[in-house]
Amino acid sequence: WNWPLIKGSLLLFGANLGGIVIMGMLAFLAVGMHRQDVRDAARKWHRTETQHTFGARVASLPGLRQLGVFASPWGRVALVAAFVGAVSLPLSSSLTQVVRETKIEDALRRISEDIESEDLASVLSRDVSISDGGTVAEFRVATTRWITDDERRALEREASEVTGENVEIRLEQVLASRGALDDIADMLPGEAPTPAIPDADPPSVDAVRARVADALDALAVPDSVRVLGGEIGVGDGPPALTVTYAARRPLSADASQLLARQAALAVGVPPESARAQLVRLGARAVPSDSADAARLARQLVAAARRYPGLGLVLSGDSTRTARLRPHLGGLGGMLAIRPDSTAPRLTLRLR
Repeated sequence: WNWPLIKGSLLLFGANLGGIVIMGMLAFLAVGMHRQDVRDAARKWHRTETQHTFGARVASLPGLRQLGVFASPWGRVALVAAFVGAVSLPLSSSLTQVVRETKIEDALRRISEDIESEDLASVLSRDVSISDGGTVAEFRVATTRWITDDERRALEREASEVTGENVEIRLEQVLASRGALDDIADMLPGEAPTPAIPDADPPSVDAVRARVADALDALAVPDSVRVLGGEIGVGDGPPALTVTYAARRPLSADASQLLARQAALAVGVPPESARAQLVRLGARAVPSDSADAARLARQLVAAARRYPGLGLVLSGDSTRTARLRPHLGGLGGMLAIRPDSTAPRLTLRLR
């Protein structure tokens, strides 16, 4: 009972049937089947030989003889023309949809070419959703540099101009390339050699932190990601770098690995000793249990205090949120309180 499939099959059958009948009529006219002597012979043959055929049974149905459709050649032409006209209405709608889909496909092909034009990105796949309200195209792209929101909006404008309708472009970007990740790291900006540190005058901890912060600020990241900071731990092995980023959802494994490698190269530590960790942005529902609620509040307060780029919003019913306020002290301007009638929630956001 897949009605779209049934409708399409019947439409195809009707179009083929109408075309076959019309071309059969034209063929009969071309060979002279409309001559009077041929028609008289055909009538005689029908009277004597075809009393029990399917065509004879149809012609004998009540009302058809009175209409004279089968008796008159022009009546038969009118019958076929009416059938073709009935089929042509949904056919024209289907043809319009085919033309629309062709324009959309052409526009998306141009978008793919634009993305790959500088040989720094490759379109891995794309999914297209076409509806009455417009078109949504989701591209999965492997790229050696992040495609910004401004560039994405420029692609949307180009596609909308080609199709004459609203086209929304969504990009799922994987920071990778057609080669190995080692080859990508060599292409990324910000690579710097490990500076020589004189034994007599080692840098202060603050100086090292400042250099790490400057290097991380220069990293290329997606618009939806913010690098919060990095830490270098020195032990028995090589220096280990942990770069922390904030986003609403984690980067893919490849993108996370390359972000860590890019940060390591920028700071000047071995790439294999670097890793990236996520601080997830967004709202968290406050548990009804007071102990669990206090634990969640302390975790988010610790994150906001640790990374100055973060802030915290307490929303919800004022009576229930009042119980959390003692656990949110010391944040000052990093805390915003927005009472409303909904369930309590804590939102970690970028400032």
